[in-house]
Amino acid sequence: MNPSPSVLDRIPAGIFLADGGLSVRYWNPCMEDWTGIPVAEIRDRPLDSFFPAFREPGLRI
Repeated sequence: MNPSPSVLDRIPAGIFLADGGLSVRYWNPCMEDWTGIPVAEIRDRPLDSFFPAFREPGLRI
């Protein structure tokens, strides 16, 4: 799923979407600014490879 960039890219809040396996499907510019991780680096990669805390059972969705 690729949300419309014309809407989500302009929201001044960090927004990301991940699939059931926690692979990042969307990472908006605010997330790039806040984390320093460019979308090209994180898209289609597991979120927990950048943020190991997401491996914890209590943080899984």
